[in-house]
Amino acid sequence: MSTESAGEDDVFGTDHCQSLLLSVLGRARRDRVLAGLYMSRSDSALLVRQAALHVWKVVVAHTPRTLRDVMSTLFQLLLGCLASPSPDKRQVTRAVIIISIIIIIIKGIYIAQVRKGHKCAMSAEMAVWLRNCLCLYGYLDN
Repeated sequence: MSTESAGEDDVFGTDHCQSLLLSVLGRARRDRVLAGLYMSRSDSALLVRQAALHVWKVVVAHTPRTLRDVMSTLFQLLLGCLASPSPDKRQVTRAVIIISIIIIIIKGIYIAQVRKGHKCAMSAEMAVWLRNCLCLYGYLDN
């Protein structure tokens, strides 16, 4: 299998992969592995991000369902990394959290605009807030 396509939505994982992981590793260890793999997709090192994304695509068939399954473990890892003295762990954790928040905000704004049609002012305020957050954590230049 290969994940050389540019589309991030391409997946090769199957439900069989998930059940095999569960039977071999057990639920707790599988959740820790998948949560760590998900966090590694936001690592500061390019090769780590690429490898994590490749493995994620091969193993995971449905990202939202998998994240829902490992959410409590993912939050435990994120909180542990935020409290870590290691700057690399804190940076990866901030990246995971910021990316997740951006996705939630963008989806929320889009749904609100589609449903109500008059949320342009809110969209502009959220865009400014989002830009300030990204600048604060060094993801954008001022």
